[in-house]
Amino acid sequence: MKPDTSISSSERAPKLLAQVVDAIRIRHCSIRTETAYVHWVKAYIRFHRLRHPRDMRACQMTKFLSYLAIECGVVSPVDAVR
Repeated sequence: MKPDTSISSSERAPKLLAQVVDAIRIRHCSIRTETAYVHWVKAYIRFHRLRHPRDMRACQMTKFLSYLAIECGVVSPVDAVR
């Protein structure tokens, strides 16, 4: 089945990573912050086998954060200052 081509590409909503970048730039964050956020969004999506975040719930975020903490040894900034 062919995708619906009645809507031009300029009328479609921007892709997820473009939305992330736009939101970060609106807040005038540094390029390093932008790069980090994009990295973690991509990692989250890859962890869940390319599912779109809009199709996931809070429990998927908890699984991802637990994986980062337990399997990867990633420490959150909040934990780092304790």
